[in-house]
Amino acid sequence: MIRVIASLAALGFLSAAPAFAADNTAPFDSESWQDVLDIEFDGAEVVYDNSLYLVVPERVEEAFSVPVVMNFADTPFDIAEVALIAENNPFPMVARIYPQRPVTAIGFNIRLEMSTPVRAAVMDGDGVWHVVSEEILVMTPGGCSAPGGGGVAMAGAISTRQFVRADGDSRLKVRISHPMHTGLVIDAYGDAIPEHYINNLTISDDIGELARMLLWASVSADPVFMFELPDTQQSVRVDARDTNGDVFEFDGPPSSM
Repeated sequence: MIRVIASLAALGFLSAAPAFAADNTAPFDSESWQDVLDIEFDGAEVVYDNSLYLVVPERVEEAFSVPVVMNFADTPFDIAEVALIAENNPFPMVARIYPQRPVTAIGFNIRLEMSTPVRAAVMDGDGVWHVVSEEILVMTPGGCSAPGGGGVAMAGAISTRQFVRADGDSRLKVRISHPMHTGLVIDAYGDAIPEHYINNLTISDDIGELARMLLWASVSADPVFMFELPDTQQSVRVDARDTNGDVFEFDGPPSSM
């Protein structure tokens, strides 16, 4: 569990932080969301909470690579787990994230098959899930089932970059070359390309683990993971594992800007 204390304005996502509120009214409520609640949250208490902030585009053309940032900077509770859900995707659960140290935002690109609510759910130390939702209009459907966004030169190549701010906070980016095949794309011969994607990712630095992540096929090809952190990293270790059993590792100082 972690305590997040930085402000949204300090991260540059907002000019002012939203007021805290939580209630039990589900925005964009639907039968499919109820299925997600039943399957993924197993009867746990769920509240809808605007102390969380989900940064997504309102509409997208390239559905195979849609940027999502989950911002926890004003969350007034301890964070035990984070889940990202694209409700109308063939694979609604996109990622489950277990921060091991303070983090104020996490972002990466995802695939969307069609227009959908995208939801970030954060579990507090008492086991209550706090949810924020945003609707994304997909202008060209098929981000999970149509070719696009791939083009991997060398699967498993990893690079890291760190942006250090004057106040000592930092933004760490980790890029992993990988096709992230969903198993739904048909090749030129009419055969399905087998699923092949990174499903386990651990990010560490010279102090210890920063976050553990379970990933599913809705993460975009060649993913770039972004972490807003209240400190800087002298070195970064990345341990990625995919559904074929391949292991990809990086250990070294991040490049800086």
